[in-house]
Amino acid sequence: MEALIDWVTQIIVFILLAIIIEMFIPTTKIAKYVRLVIGLIFLLIFLKPLFYIFQIDVAQIVSDEINEQTLLSGESEVNHLMEEQNKHLQAINDSYILAEMTEQLKQQSEATLTEHSVQIAHIEYVFTEDSQHINSLEQLIVYIESNSTDGSEENIVIDEVIIDVHEQKDMDDAEHLSEIKTALQDVWQLNEEEIIVKWGSTSS
Repeated sequence: MEALIDWVTQIIVFILLAIIIEMFIPTTKIAKYVRLVIGLIFLLIFLKPLFYIFQIDVAQIVSDEINEQTLLSGESEVNHLMEEQNKHLQAINDSYILAEMTEQLKQQSEATLTEHSVQIAHIEYVFTEDSQHINSLEQLIVYIESNSTDGSEENIVIDEVIIDVHEQKDMDDAEHLSEIKTALQDVWQLNEEEIIVKWGSTSS
């Protein structure tokens, strides 16, 4: 009998508290969520005798659910942080590998390029994917520049001769680039589609 009186008392007290809370709830979107919570609490109180009969610990169930959700949320956050960290480490590793590969390519081609009086200024790498992983490397873009240091031409005086040599110079440059590209293909064991050779230091 005492349990019944206690149950009815809880219902009455809760209804009074709910009325007071309802009076002070602002007319905003949050009001419907407050009413939903009040309704759920009232339902739990109203069904308390059934929980008692079937020996259901509501507080323990709610606590377990909250703990489970917290663990899942924490695990998800940890997995996300680990994934970001792995991506960052992979990017650093890929950059290091590319830097090492650039040095090796320059060393392998140094003797051959010296014969053509040029040197590698910069190498760009084209990948089939967004990541700069060596396995997705598709093409090399090699920028070369002259390494001639001969300054004897500064003391040579030439009479002014007006001749259009631009076309001939372009043809010579194209032929020279083709020779250099072929030489680099042989040294690096690449096919024609895997390498592009250009004059200049960078693409910009």
